[in-house]
Amino acid sequence: MMHDFHLTRSHVVFMDLPVVFDPDRARQPGGGMPYAWDPRYGARLGVLHRDDPYGEVRWFAIDPCYVFHSLNAHDEQHPGGERIVLFVARYPHYGSEGGRSRAHATLWRWTRDLAAGTVTEEQLDDQPSPASYPGRTIGSPGSRPGTGTSPPPRFPVRPSTVAPCSATT
Repeated sequence: MMHDFHLTRSHVVFMDLPVVFDPDRARQPGGGMPYAWDPRYGARLGVLHRDDPYGEVRWFAIDPCYVFHSLNAHDEQHPGGERIVLFVARYPHYGSEGGRSRAHATLWRWTRDLAAGTVTEEQLDDQPSPASYPGRTIGSPGSRPGTGTSPPPRFPVRPSTVAPCSATT
């Protein structure tokens, strides 16, 4: 399922993550959301050039996870070619069997090296932050602080405070 996507000056990045439609859940009366976590599906990021909307989408495998919201995305030039950097509020999984998830999202940086065909994943903070909001405009060069919600310990899935978060520190 894709809940969010990223725009940089040159690229659109799609997140194809392992939350899949479950027809059995959809048929159950009162079964809730008809989606289920399935890590066997895998997880990947698709990159499309904005100036070629009918072009090929390049797919890059990542560790299974779920992302509802992103903080920022931008392009970077380096001696070996071009990179795309994303900042996301990443959950280790979506939902749970038999009840509500106790997992928290934390701030991560994903760096896609387009020349090497690789993705580097790095957790930047261990503070829970299920929702994040950009601190700059879409596709801005570099990243500035943004804001995220932080749940209280007693209610691990209900946001209660808004806290600054920085992708640069």
